[in-house]
Amino acid sequence: MGTLPRGVAHARLRDHLESGAAGAHWTYLIPPPAFDPDGSRTARVGTTGPSADKSVFAATGSISYADFAISAAHRATSPTAGTLLIHAA
Repeated sequence: MGTLPRGVAHARLRDHLESGAAGAHWTYLIPPPAFDPDGSRTARVGTTGPSADKSVFAATGSISYADFAISAAHRATSPTAGTLLIHAA
């Protein structure tokens, strides 16, 4: 599957969740555009809500797989409803 069909599918899923059709108990995590697969776990991860201004990604760069995994696990055990952008802090 190419990038465009996957992106379209994710956009449709997010639209469905944000429409309220899925209820109130969900979180949609958006990773930064760049990962450092060999990066170390720093635990310096931030989250922000979605906005038209995506400069937080440009300012923070990439995060490691380990840091994204820690953030995702934290959100799974301490749910925060809504869409969250994950980035290096």
